[in-house]
This record gives sequence, structure tokens and C-alpha cells, in this order.
Amino acid sequence: MDKVYDFAFIYEIKNRELDNVLLLKCELERRGYSVALIETWEQTCHRDPAVKAKAAVCYALYDEEMLDFVNQYLSGCRKFVNLQWEQVRTNGTDQMPAESHVSSGIYGIARRAVHICWGDSNYRKLTQKFGVPADHAFVTGSVTLDFLRKEFSGFYLSKESLYEQYGFDANKKLCLFISSFSYVDLPESIINSPRYQQQGFDVRKHYEISKGSRDTVLDWFEAELDKHPDTIIVYRPHPAEASASRLQRMCEKYSNFKVIQDHSIKQWIVVADRIYTWWSTSITEVYAAGKGCAILRPMAMPYENELSIYNGARTVEGFEAFDAGFEAEQDFPIPEENIRDHYLMDDEPAFIRVCDVLESILNRDEYAIDGVTDQNYTRIGTWVYNLKCGFKGMLVKNRTFYAVLHRLFGRRIQDMRNEYRYSLEMRRKNAGTPAETEARQKLIRQILEDCF
Repeated sequence: MDKVYDFAFIYEIKNRELDNVLLLKCELERRGYSVALIETWEQTCHRDPAVKAKAAVCYALYDEEMLDFVNQYLSGCRKFVNLQWEQVRTNGTDQMPAESHVSSGIYGIARRAVHICWGDSNYRKLTQKFGVPADHAFVTGSVTLDFLRKEFSGFYLSKESLYEQYGFDANKKLCLFISSFSYVDLPESIINSPRYQQQGFDVRKHYEISKGSRDTVLDWFEAELDKHPDTIIVYRPHPAEASASRLQRMCEKYSNFKVIQDHSIKQWIVVADRIYTWWSTSITEVYAAGKGCAILRPMAMPYENELSIYNGARTVEGFEAFDAGFEAEQDFPIPEENIRDHYLMDDEPAFIRVCDVLESILNRDEYAIDGVTDQNYTRIGTWVYNLKCGFKGMLVKNRTFYAVLHRLFGRRIQDMRNEYRYSLEMRRKNAGTPAETEARQKLIRQILEDCF
């Protein structure tokens, strides 16, 4: 008989979510519960059997379509918790009316799930704008920020260990750029999809701003690399950002320019001497780490495209200001009240609050959602799905096979290959290996034992 787990965690992006999910998993296991992990990009390339669980803890849960998406990995689950790892949205998204089916809203049966809110801002939005019942939304703070509490200082490699891992000169300073240029390399079919057309701003214009800004920011960094040989610039790509040929060329040209996807952004923040960003919500982690940074904006960001947490921020808009401040002391450029409205921060860790919520709903019938239909694949369906994945893999690996089908079916085959190639790259970046996952869990368990 298949095991029935108390909780199944479904995550999407390793460097955004895995540490957080593992912290919640370890705390729940410490309380005596069983927990399964499911990574979605892994499932785009090979379908595993459905997991039986009493409650699903999801990375997002916006509507029936999203509910069906996460439920395909599950069997017999009737309780769903929305961790909603993207709670800071643009002004345009926040100001769209609820009836327009804004991409960050909560609709239909998904309102009856349990929703975790990092702060008062999201709680107000869910309960007042989208009609989530007040007793189904809980303000807990962000688990991500727990890792920047003093108790978790031992979770990170020291600066010396990180330098040794990458062969950095110990005498050089570390300058971190937190990239969020994820729109630049998206396939056209994804940009034009309904999900991306419901952002509350002009996606095509945002693509153009992203591309132009990245090109200019890289120009600025190139101008500093020769002038400051004592500084290593680490370009940290967004988890959904595809590889760019210019970045590779810069790595080949400059020994002190590195593009590194490894480790969480928090790891790099805690060891960096200087920090730059463009449009990333990770600026909150910079704040929680007690560090300063600068926001690089070579192209103006329209109000509707701006992240709400950045409202009123001081930005660096030209090269002269960037160049003059490259070695100056950094402060924090965003009003503190913006951070505090979006994030609850106090003495109690967020992971404790979240696990209290999960524990409280597990055996309470009022949180079960009736009418949810299992979407998981049958054995035959799983076989057919994996056969389709094999077909798409042939399109990527075999040029002759692709060329013949492209002549017959044209753009449809091209889109299929591009989307699958994108899925393969996202799978490579975002699926945690068993060894990696176990190593992180071991460290987290030790911290929980020693400090909590």
C-alpha cells in the first residue's frame, strides 16, 4: 500500500524556494509529521507517480487552473496551502481590478485554500480585494528572511570558503549584481501566453526595458573591470534567466567577472562587499542582512511596471553617478516603511508561525476543499506523457529529426522544441539533487537542534 504523507511540498525554483521548504519540512518532521517533496520542472521532463498526501503546500495557488496543475502530482488531497513565493508585485498588477483576473489574484475555489501572507500588505489584498475569507489568510512573515537571523549564521559558507571554492584571490573585494532580467530570453510563445499578458503592464515594453537595461548595466560593469582589478564582480542571474552569449564573452575577457548560479542569493548577500540590483525583490534580503545596496536604472521604469516595494526608492540612472559611487559606502535606498508593510519582522521566526498554521489545519474539516478532482495521470497516462517527453527530447537532440518535422509542421514544431529546451534548462537549474537536498537538511536539522 502506498504511503500517505501528512504534507506534500510542491516547489518550482530551487534557489528561491528549496531552503525555505526544507526548513519547514525539518520543523514539521521534528513535530512528528511526514513530508514529501515534489519539484515541478523535474516533472516537465519525466512524470513520476502521484503522491498521496493529506495536505499540499504549494508554491502558488491562484485559481482553478493552478489548483489543477499542482493536483496532477497528488492523489486524494483535499487541503491546499498557498505559500505564494511571489507576493511583491508591480503597481500595475496591484491596481488592476479583481474582475480582470490579474495574474497575482486569488480566484474561484482557490479562495478556499489556506494562504500564507508575509505581511499586512498581502493580507489586505487577499481579503479585501480578492475575497479570501479572513480565517483562511495568515500573516506569518517570510521564511526566506528567517535565514538571515543570527541563529542561521552557520548555514552559510564563510567568505574564505566561498573564495576558495571558486579560486578567487583572497585580497579582492566582492561586488554582487542581483540580476532580474528573466524576460529577456523568454520564448515568444511564453511571452504571448495568457499568464504573461495578465501582468497589469505592457509585457512587450518590459521586455524592451529589460534588454536595454541589461546591455547598459553590462557596459557600466565593463568600464569598471579594468579600472578596479582588485574587485571581483559576480553577476547572479535570476533563476528563470537563460544563458546569454555576452555574459560568456565577458567571463572570457575579464578574469574578475563571473556569472554564478550556484548557492542561494542570501549566501552571496552575506559575503558581498558591494551589492547592486535592478528590479529584484531580493532587495528585502539585503535589508534583512543589514546591508546597503544601489539600484541601477539606466532606463526609466514606468510606474505601472515598478515593483510596489520600490516606490520612492533612490536609483542610479547614469554612468557618471555609478562610476563616482563605485567605491563609496552604500546605504539602503528604499523607504523602511515599504519593507515593513510587505513583511512582518519580529522576534518570532516565520517558519514557526507557518508550521503552526500547517499543524492546525491538518485535522480540521473546515479547511478541506470539496469538489476537487484528482488530475494525476493513470499508469497509461504517465507512459504516454513520458513518451511525449521522449519525442520532444528528440527534437532537441537530433537536428535531422527536427529539420524533417519542421518542414512538415513549421512553427508548431519550432515552438515545441524551444519550450522543451527552456524546460530542460530550468530543470537543470532548479531541481535539487538527492545529495544536495540531504546535505541542506542535515545542516538545517542541526541549527534547529542547537538554536530552537
